Amino acid sequence: MSKPLNDSIWEEPKVLNNIVNLPESRNMHPYVTKDGKGLYFASDRKDGLGGLDIYYVRLDAKGQPTGQAQNLGPNINSEGDDQSPWLDEPSQVLFFSSNGWIGMGGFDNFFSYKKYEEWSKPTNLGYPLNSSRDDAYLNTSKNTNIAFFSSDRSGTCCYELYTVELNLYTVKGQVVDANDEHPLEGVKVTFYNQDDGNEITSTYTDRYGWYYRPVLKGTRYNNEYQKLGYIDNDLQFTTERAFPRDTMLLPVVKMLTTDIGKAVRLEDIFYDFNKATLRPES
Repeated sequence: MSKPLNDSIWEEPKVLNNIVNLPESRNMHPYVTKDGKGLYFASDRKDGLGGLDIYYVRLDAKGQPTGQAQNLGPNINSEGDDQSPWLDEPSQVLFFSSNGWIGMGGFDNFFSYKKYEEWSKPTNLGYPLNSSRDDAYLNTSKNTNIAFFSSDRSGTCCYELYTVELNLYTVKGQVVDANDEHPLEGVKVTFYNQDDGNEITSTYTDRYGWYYRPVLKGTRYNNEYQKLGYIDNDLQFTTERAFPRDTMLLPVVKMLTTDIGKAVRLEDIFYDFNKATLRPES
């Protein structure tokens, strides 16, 4: 690490301690969180899952690693090399490159989103960001949906810099019990394209009933919610008004229990006086 002394001069670099620079291992590709309290890096230390793995460690007030470096686990790290982590902190999406997950070429760029202490299975960012060659070292700009990355796709000897607009946005929502509104964990949320009916992706709610998912802008979605002991529910929404630095909050989904003998309050059920026919707004 090195700190600036003025606009043009930096202090002599100081090597980080052996929590990061573990002897007999390669340690590289650092990303420091905006608050200066965390460091993501790649390492091939012996406790990894194979090749380079991505780790996280806390930093003290002087910028030195403290505690124990934590492997991000099998949802991020593969048997191959997983490297060049970059955390987009507003959306809590981790971008990284890997040659161990299924891809289009050598190294491909992937993303994974964080929900509390867990990471989702990585998603390949696809063409044109990835190619049949090596694509890596992706990072995003502060206030736009523009990303920068390196690639040797041009056929030259080395990496060259590229820029691309990420058509990537984030939504989150919560699922609760319709009777007492307690959060429902383990609800399967399946995202379908409303126009062609094709399944796009799926996820599960966490212990607080929340789910998160990157989505494409300008797409109409139909979500299906399923959980054993509850009646299936659905929700339609569009990402026409999604913004790159603003997580879109979806309406709360309430699921009805199938337990016999348990009363459930139904909202917005309207009749005309002295009639048993439901009004259209019901």
